Amino acid sequence: MAANKKLTSIIKGRTIKSVRQSGPVLLLDFDDGSTMQIKLMEATSSVMLRNKKKEIEYVD
Repeated sequence: MAANKKLTSIIKGRTIKSVRQSGPVLLLDFDDGSTMQIKLMEATSSVMLRNKKKEIEYVD
């Protein structure tokens, strides 16, 4: 999968502390205390988070 250029500049160098889902909204909590909201296309959309080694860290 190609990198999303719009998201890459926003999250580059930041650490995701936790990931939550509230209905069709995905919430990414960063270690600096900020939160990013991502509206999913459908409430049943899935998310996979990989680390730098491309190992899966989170699947929902």
